[in-house]
Amino acid sequence: MKRLNLILAIALSVTFILIAGCFPLSLNPFYTEKDVIFNPDFLGVWNNNRTGQTWEFTSVNRNNYYVEGASGGSDHFIAHLFKIQDTLYLDVYPEGGFANNLMIPTHMIVRVKKTESTLVTSYLNTRWLLQYLKDNPGGISYAFVPDENEPDDISLGLLVLTSSTGDLQRLLIEIQNTEEAFYEPEKLNLEPEK
Repeated sequence: MKRLNLILAIALSVTFILIAGCFPLSLNPFYTEKDVIFNPDFLGVWNNNRTGQTWEFTSVNRNNYYVEGASGGSDHFIAHLFKIQDTLYLDVYPEGGFANNLMIPTHMIVRVKKTESTLVTSYLNTRWLLQYLKDNPGGISYAFVPDENEPDDISLGLLVLTSSTGDLQRLLIEIQNTEEAFYEPEKLNLEPEK
């Protein structure tokens, strides 16, 4: 019954699906407090020249960032920068946890690489991850809800990881050097201060 309730709650999360797109989500954070780092070089407005999307990082405190995205609308998130081995990630969570009382609070994971004025981001690949989870049963628990209109297109479905933070971190360690595990990187450029 709990599993059915979880799947129903996920299916009702239409609002966040539109925000998150087709990226895997998690009920639990991907980081622990000991993994969190703060880098002031992330502060500022980052622009994706290809899509026109911008993300503004401001400081909430020394452990996380407030991220405001704008692309014809505005999305607000809290992001924690953390490192697993030598790889940097952002755990992105909707500000306040909920939007319009229709979604469940979930975390998105973004692999990041930063140079002086460029931020390269890569989201987990839903299709690849779902196949990986099917090929490696028992390690990570999850729920998958196919897209109502295109049930055979895995990349349009909703994949929600339900495992513990420790299990999620072990997954990141296992796949961090597998390029197919992540969508093609997006490059964001730091806008000059006005």
